[in-house]
Amino acid sequence: MDATGDGGADGSPGALPCDDGGALELSGTWAAFIRFSVGFERQTGGAVAVCPPDQIRQSSLLLLLDMNQSAHDPTIIDPIAAVACWMELPTVTAIAGQCSTGASNLVTTQILAPPAMIAALPDVAVPPGSAMLSTLQPGARWSPTRFTFTLGADPSRAALPAWDLDAPGCGMANHDAGRTTACEQGCVTDCGALLDADHDGWPGVTAHVCGTTADDIASKVECNPESPNAGGVTLQGRALIDFRVDPLFDGIVRSSCEITGTVDAQVVYNIVGADIYLASAQISVASAIKSLPTFRVDGSNSPFRMIRVDGLHGAPDWSVDIAQAGAACAAAAQHRNELL
Repeated sequence: MDATGDGGADGSPGALPCDDGGALELSGTWAAFIRFSVGFERQTGGAVAVCPPDQIRQSSLLLLLDMNQSAHDPTIIDPIAAVACWMELPTVTAIAGQCSTGASNLVTTQILAPPAMIAALPDVAVPPGSAMLSTLQPGARWSPTRFTFTLGADPSRAALPAWDLDAPGCGMANHDAGRTTACEQGCVTDCGALLDADHDGWPGVTAHVCGTTADDIASKVECNPESPNAGGVTLQGRALIDFRVDPLFDGIVRSSCEITGTVDAQVVYNIVGADIYLASAQISVASAIKSLPTFRVDGSNSPFRMIRVDGLHGAPDWSVDIAQAGAACAAAAQHRNELL
């Protein structure tokens, strides 16, 4: 099979050239880029609230996978090793006060993954997966098991540690709880399960929260999440979180070099501590939890593109070895635009 590389009319990439003779051979190293379509579950009672409530935004995830196709039954791919390399979380607009049509005092808010958090991703232990092929010809359906990535907490725990809003001293009025490098034992459901995955001395992993208004942008004010009381944008600070995403691919194999399709997933995060300021005033961890939305992935509108990156069948060779996950991910991140 010698596919052309012409792009589609909508700007999407064309089929990756592949010299595989028309019989699917998928063993090797692959890179997958996912664009999650994310809606938001609005919460009430926080310092800010999602506005308007029906926003749809995009979140991205870059993975490397090593696939091993069975010699006895080539429709079985087992095992599949997966490594998470890079991610971007969605932006949402919110408001301090009442959300109304045409509201002008919106705060464009993002939970940012800082470099230390991104660097922690390749070290996440992911149980090996497997997949089935419907046929051995191009156009086959590729149906893998779900991959689960847990960051900031023990992956063996069914439930991630979370802040208990109803525990004494852990509610909206207590602005001091959860602001230190020690897990707040009386407020977090399972401090023992938290892991300082980004090695910064804070429980869980540290995400940056930045919320800007039109005035912030006009004034060219920069977000200052690591010293949120020192001045900066309207909403800023650090959120200590645990995080889990479990992509389930549904793909069509275009050739031995390319798979495309959609991905369903749950994206779950819990704030287990925070140091966040709104308009230069501290807000409690409870208020931060109520202010930041939960995510809802629309699997039917969340595409992925996956390409072979080991040079076989004329595919690109990124010279990556996922056994050396950190180095492999650093190289893959440099190439990710080739997946767009």
